[in-house]
Amino acid sequence: MKKGQTSPPWSGEELRFLRENYAEHTAAWIGRRLGRTTQAVLRQAKRTGLSKKRGRPLKGSVYVKFKKNRKINKNE
Repeated sequence: MKKGQTSPPWSGEELRFLRENYAEHTAAWIGRRLGRTTQAVLRQAKRTGLSKKRGRPLKGSVYVKFKKNRKINKNE
């Protein structure tokens, strides 16, 4: 794609793939599988609110932290 041209909108399947794989794979790896550039993957991940550490949206979400030999507490 030439500079200044816009790419097609992200499909639901592409967004699902991004959410499921972002935490464990590089943006380059995801981009190759989706036919998108690394920058496009990074930009969409940011727009979606994904984090490399968790791969899930950051805003308004509750996370469960796992610790050795401790019960799970959603409020930690």
